[in-house]
Amino acid sequence: MLDNGTYDAHWKTQVLSKLLEKPPLLSHTYGFELIPLSEVLATHRELYDPEGYASIHPDYQVIPFGYGGEDGGHYCFFMNEQTSDGEAPAVYLDHE
Repeated sequence: MLDNGTYDAHWKTQVLSKLLEKPPLLSHTYGFELIPLSEVLATHRELYDPEGYASIHPDYQVIPFGYGGEDGGHYCFFMNEQTSDGEAPAVYLDHE
């Protein structure tokens, strides 16, 4: 669902055609951009920063996985609502 391949000089010729055959769900959203795995922890810290735009209360457990739209919001897994089979709903944290 979230694997868009590695963005490099060959992405358009080697990866895009495969994605177009079976597009990931979130490729149909406006402005969705997957957060690189190497940046997830830093983004998580930003969301919980008391001085940041979101300043999420620690009781709410979210894991960011994408950026969205022109407003700079974040798509996150909402771990507080995780089901018994381990799935968590996706939520959008609006930047505004």
